[in-house]
Amino acid sequence: EHTVAEALAGDDIDSVADDHTFTDSLAQHPDDIEAWAVFIPGVLMDAFVHGMELSVPDGLDAEAMLETLGFRSIQSLSAGMRFADGDVLVEQSFAMLVPEKRGIVALFDTEGDAFAPPAFISSDAATASRFSIDFGGVLQVVRDAMAHLPDEMRAQPEAIFEGMIAPIAAPILSSMGSEVWFTQHYTTPFSHDSQKSLVVATTKDEGAMSDLLVNVPGM
Repeated sequence: EHTVAEALAGDDIDSVADDHTFTDSLAQHPDDIEAWAVFIPGVLMDAFVHGMELSVPDGLDAEAMLETLGFRSIQSLSAGMRFADGDVLVEQSFAMLVPEKRGIVALFDTEGDAFAPPAFISSDAATASRFSIDFGGVLQVVRDAMAHLPDEMRAQPEAIFEGMIAPIAAPILSSMGSEVWFTQHYTTPFSHDSQKSLVVATTKDEGAMSDLLVNVPGM
């Protein structure tokens, strides 16, 4: 432990800049960011797991389930921000430092192109965001997580999932592309409902996706 006085005196003290998790987290962002935040779960994740173990039913291994879902491998969550030029006010980047990607985290481990807003995002948009996800792997992640449930808890949800949900969801998810765009804009004159949002997901085959959705109950 070191005092503020020691730091102000220029004594050689431990610095967050010496932490490789911190530096590796910042390295995931563009070099010209002007503000940043890094959250390192560490002890908080350990406490969360301990809390789960105290509250979950007997036979459910909370640690193993979190490992399967990929949450235990997350070393940090970080965000970067820079003030941009021209029509863009602020650019933000978000990242997770995950040496071993599994479960839900692995779904986001996709190759992304450079950020280039498509034509439906107008120049007066308030925000525009994009994330990439492997939709085709979603069902397997659910199956892997359910495998950690005790037998008496797993039977019914597994039967519903495999008998009703998966047959409908599988062809839809496999037909989806990997990009999802989210944009917001404000209409004038300003009022309580001026904020408008639009979410757009890409597809591998627009015609096939339309046919699939027509046959989904309630769509």
